[in-house]
Amino acid sequence: MILNGLKLSEGKTELLLLGTRYRPSPLLEFVCVGGETIQLSSSVRNLGVILDTSVDMEDHIKKICKTCHFHLTSISKIRLYLDCDSTETILHAFVTTNLDYCNAILYGLP
Repeated sequence: MILNGLKLSEGKTELLLLGTRYRPSPLLEFVCVGGETIQLSSSVRNLGVILDTSVDMEDHIKKICKTCHFHLTSISKIRLYLDCDSTETILHAFVTTNLDYCNAILYGLP
């Protein structure tokens, strides 16, 4: 990183150890990289996807549900002023895209 002129931003750099209940992650509290200490996080966000240590995606699913509920509530407030086609377009734009974004990572989860 030093050779390429890169520097870690302490506020933006996160460390996540992945493990499962069958194979727990090793005990580690922090990592030192280039003189910076990076603390272990319980969950991290990358490209809008929230990953957690147990890889059960529970935090990500909660975020999707919360966002979709917010959009559905907002759309219901203006529904009286919209025709059917406009409502469908808005639903696809705000709700379906949230449900569909990165849904391949949820495959096989309970």
